[in-house]
Amino acid sequence: MKKFLSLLKEKIAGIIAELVRKGDKSPAAEEAPLRSPSELKILAEVLKGTIEKNPTDLKALYNLGEVYMKMHRYGDAISPLRELVKVDPEHKSGRL
Repeated sequence: MKKFLSLLKEKIAGIIAELVRKGDKSPAAEEAPLRSPSELKILAEVLKGTIEKNPTDLKALYNLGEVYMKMHRYGDAISPLRELVKVDPEHKSGRL
């Protein structure tokens, strides 16, 4: 039984080490850019202009929905995300 527990501890330690190693490659939450409300408002306007020029721009539709959610304007986020799903029904992030 002690040998089994020892092997189990080694296996778990290896899994944890692997997860930590993989986690080192991803940006920490502190490194993610935080935007002020005024920056979000400007970004929303820029994205709306991009969508007016190209209504099927998937990236702009998704980003506009995300910006609205960060601004806590959830009702406004529905429209660009709906359009995104109309253009690309398989878009996983847009379907959330």
